[in-house]
Amino acid sequence: MKHFLSLFIFSTFGILNAQKIQLTITYDSIQNGDKFYINRELPKEYYSAIIFDSAFTNNNQLNIKFDQQNIASPYRLNTAFIDNFSASSEVFYLKNKPINLKLKNFQSSIKNDIPERVTYEKHFAQNLREWKSYNDYRGQLFLKYKFDTPKADQDSLNNWYKRNWLEEIDLLKSYINTNPKSEIALWKIIAKYESYKDYTYDDLLNQFDPIIKQSYPYAVLIQNIHQNKVFGKGKTFPEMKTLKSFDGQTYQADFSKNKYTLIDFWFGTCKPCLLTFPKLKELYSTYHSKGFEIQAIAAEHTKYVNQTKQVIEKYELPWLNALDENRTFSNANKITSFPTSYLVDQEGKIILKDISLEELEKFLANNLK
Repeated sequence: MKHFLSLFIFSTFGILNAQKIQLTITYDSIQNGDKFYINRELPKEYYSAIIFDSAFTNNNQLNIKFDQQNIASPYRLNTAFIDNFSASSEVFYLKNKPINLKLKNFQSSIKNDIPERVTYEKHFAQNLREWKSYNDYRGQLFLKYKFDTPKADQDSLNNWYKRNWLEEIDLLKSYINTNPKSEIALWKIIAKYESYKDYTYDDLLNQFDPIIKQSYPYAVLIQNIHQNKVFGKGKTFPEMKTLKSFDGQTYQADFSKNKYTLIDFWFGTCKPCLLTFPKLKELYSTYHSKGFEIQAIAAEHTKYVNQTKQVIEKYELPWLNALDENRTFSNANKITSFPTSYLVDQEGKIILKDISLEELEKFLANNLK
């Protein structure tokens, strides 16, 4: 699990302050003692603040305290699972003001979370109706065919999805042009990026006002887009010309001698990094002779280099160890979370990023017999 994100990003775009804001939800069918969850709508890495994520109802209400955030961020209300079923509300946004949501049921529209919602939904009204029709039809097909939808119906559904998706892109362009401080539009782009990373979102992102570009989720998105462009699956891992060996010699990675190489970025006081070493040593011992190599890159500041050497000696790391002094390569390529790893083939083509130890063991067992 990653525990390190650039201090610059965190300190600049973090939580506004420690003051708590009240979220009150009144739901017609609620009963005292029912348990509900407030879930993030998008991956956790995009959120600068952490809210209390579950609560029991009292007096037909759900009351949750949350930290102020410097940008409105999307969440959903979910019921606890009962008989493998959980209901989910519409998306709502939390920022820096108390919110009182009144829901008749989980299909209720939410209009009073942030002022921008009315403007946004008016601009996207037709597209939102198209998405509702699409989702209704997809649900009907699933109920009728389960996982055996006829090809003609599936093709029709896919084409419908593509039309809606591209229409939404065009609407986002026109909306951001007149609403460059739109917080909702930023999250919509993040959602689109997470579902389809190969589209070029630059034209949309460039339209935003500096206040949005200075926000935490925007910074994370830009970092992720850059990472995908450089380190996406199938891309050739970039040359690491600035690396050195620990004795000061120039170091150049060579992937051609082995079938698979794990490139592992770490640093000497990174506890999650150190915890991977025992299992990596086990896998290295088992599969090195069959064509598996590890190239560990210590992204370390000059004053800690000797300490990192001691860590390598302490753990008796048997693989290739290189130094990214002062994180020259890491910073240039926006590698700010540690450990970060890439599994590449003999040509240096990226197969997987941040593969877990369990996944790595399974991969090696299947491919190096």
